[in-house]
Amino acid sequence: MEANQGVLADKLGIFSDLKAEKKRLADEAKENNAAIEQTEKEIIGLILDMAEASGIDDPTAFKVKMGGREYGVTTKTYYNIKAEDRDVAFAKLRELGLGDLIVQTIDRRTLTSQLAQIMDEHGGELPEEYAAIPMSEHSESKISDRKAGR
Repeated sequence: MEANQGVLADKLGIFSDLKAEKKRLADEAKENNAAIEQTEKEIIGLILDMAEASGIDDPTAFKVKMGGREYGVTTKTYYNIKAEDRDVAFAKLRELGLGDLIVQTIDRRTLTSQLAQIMDEHGGELPEEYAAIPMSEHSESKISDRKAGR
């Protein structure tokens, strides 16, 4: 039994270290992404200035070759539909033959949380009308990891 406790203690130590490393890497990735975004903005400004100084009317035509790569500024327009405009926009998209773009989704964590609350209210059982919803169900075992109380 003591041997198992020693192995468990070692594994819990590794587990804790891995979780700390995951958080550190996530924080580092956020910092890196912010640095990339800031540097990209600065480069765009420099390229636009260089294109203007070169007398080029279309800045997207200005290219810089460096280190075997070619860099330039491209502009891409993105579209989004505001929540308050969805009904009208979705109807129009369907009318125009673009209804297949419309995807309804449900967040599994939100669904799980809501159904767990309903089960709590009904003695740990999912009421018939909810159990009749065609949905998959699976369970995962996880390690609970909380700061120990005093």
